[in-house]
Amino acid sequence: MSILKTIKLYFIFVIFFSSACYSQVFNSQLFKLSVEPEFSYANGSLKEIIYQSGDKSKKRSLLEWDKKLWLYGVNIESSVKNLHFDLGIQTAANKFSGQMRDSDWLSKTDYSMKTSYSWGDNISDQNYIAGFSIYYDLKISRQFSICPLAGIDYQYDSFYRERGAKGRYGEAAYSSDMQDHWWYEEEAKVFPSERYWSEEKGAYVRLQIAEIDYKKHSVYTWAGVKMKFEEDRFKFILEACFSPYLYFSAEDKHHDSGDGKILHMIQEGCLAAFKTGLKVKYMFNKFLDLSCSLNYLDTKTLRGKIYYGWTAYPYQDSGASAREFLTGISATIKIF
Repeated sequence: MSILKTIKLYFIFVIFFSSACYSQVFNSQLFKLSVEPEFSYANGSLKEIIYQSGDKSKKRSLLEWDKKLWLYGVNIESSVKNLHFDLGIQTAANKFSGQMRDSDWLSKTDYSMKTSYSWGDNISDQNYIAGFSIYYDLKISRQFSICPLAGIDYQYDSFYRERGAKGRYGEAAYSSDMQDHWWYEEEAKVFPSERYWSEEKGAYVRLQIAEIDYKKHSVYTWAGVKMKFEEDRFKFILEACFSPYLYFSAEDKHHDSGDGKILHMIQEGCLAAFKTGLKVKYMFNKFLDLSCSLNYLDTKTLRGKIYYGWTAYPYQDSGASAREFLTGISATIKIF
């Protein structure tokens, strides 16, 4: 860049920051901007359901993925007069995320018989949360305000259960008497199994439960309200929202399935999720706030299609639900 261009840019910079425009926009109550680093803990579960083909009211398979994650991220809030814009991004900091449990109802004569149950460590591969909301601050009094809001959240969850999980299999293919049994009965086969001689492999082997991968995209739209109350240095913010529309897209792969196909599931629905939260802020000084928060998300079971590969399977439905508590601490740095 030439010296002349540098001088021109310098004068433009000086003129702007000494102008009435800057004074009115950035040095007044018209525009505000803050950055909020946040550290939180999520405790909940994601459920993946496949229903029976003979009776779609009964479950055939249920996978439960614990979501016990430490999260870190940042929230950016800006406002123009009473109109506020919030943007937040978080990602997981740990790998171990509780347990993954797999239940199956595989009896062809009794759909209520839970024939298989296995459990093992749930490992986080990648987990992200991104959200954007807009709300308007309606002042009821000097201390209290009500804020109608709208927003959208995107979540990506990727987990896997490693080979070597424990379980009991009571369906006829595994039971000691070739009959269907409940998973906890004596006839059910225990995994990992004892070592045995395999003529095919010419060695002693030990059967183990295979690894399972799970990837899920979740999109929530939100409509709701915030209520703010200020007292001395404290600010209390209560939020309650429902989801007008939400969309799930997930895939899992059982590594022992043999055909190598990935199971895809898509569900969508309206008014099927609710979230609420409470944040308490301590206004340390005019540049810094300290906060703690508690949030709860509850999504009822959505039903949708199953795709083997990307071929729709018309005889079975899929289902998915989510539930999560989120606690956090943060510090708000007020730039303007």
